[in-house]
Amino acid sequence: MKLEEFAAKIRESDEIVVFTGAGISTESGIPDFRSPGGIWTRYRPVTFQEYMTSEAARIEAWKRRLDGWEQYRNAKPNVGHYFVQALSLKEKLIGLMGQLATLPEDEARYRETKFPLIEASDVEWVVAEAHQYEARGIRFTGWARPGAEGCLARANVDFARSVARRAERSAWTALETYGDQPAPEGSGKGVGGINPLTAKYLNRLSDLLFILGRVANLEIGGDVQWQPGGGRVQKPGKRKRG
Repeated sequence: MKLEEFAAKIRESDEIVVFTGAGISTESGIPDFRSPGGIWTRYRPVTFQEYMTSEAARIEAWKRRLDGWEQYRNAKPNVGHYFVQALSLKEKLIGLMGQLATLPEDEARYRETKFPLIEASDVEWVVAEAHQYEARGIRFTGWARPGAEGCLARANVDFARSVARRAERSAWTALETYGDQPAPEGSGKGVGGINPLTAKYLNRLSDLLFILGRVANLEIGGDVQWQPGGGRVQKPGKRKRG
């Protein structure tokens, strides 16, 4: 299967289960099992049967876990982890699209289809995710150049943020036009019934994507900040390209 075909199947799927090996975390500084520096180059495998019947085997297994504690504690998510996280957002975006396109009189039928709905807990989840990254020191320090220094992941995240912000403006416009309650029958004031949580969710999602753009840029040493007038701020240790 070609990469384009695989990507198309992901886009067309509503339910995805992700199975990964230890290799998904190697970019975060956690070695896998068989590569140079991996666990099996320093420790022998301990089977479940041996673990249950031998105290020495249990001590060895726990020593192996404790040996990697510093690596685990200081590890940061990488692009692979963000991709898996994005799949869960995809389901919510499908629900978001459905809610914005569903008339109030069809809402009961829409709920029967079991499609995902945007609830207050979804908005709270996005806020909590953003706060987790802010707690690690990822904060707004100024506007940055999208995709600067060749960071494609950062460019894609910033593009997604722009789309989310534009969608949010459209959602607020719909709320101002139609309201958040069904219009009285025969009033001629439009269908109404727009869920205000959809606009709030898009707002928080845009904020989260902005923060994730900062995270993606950490792999190149941080943001390249934009300055009014066309200038740019050089990161420490970076020489200006000729």
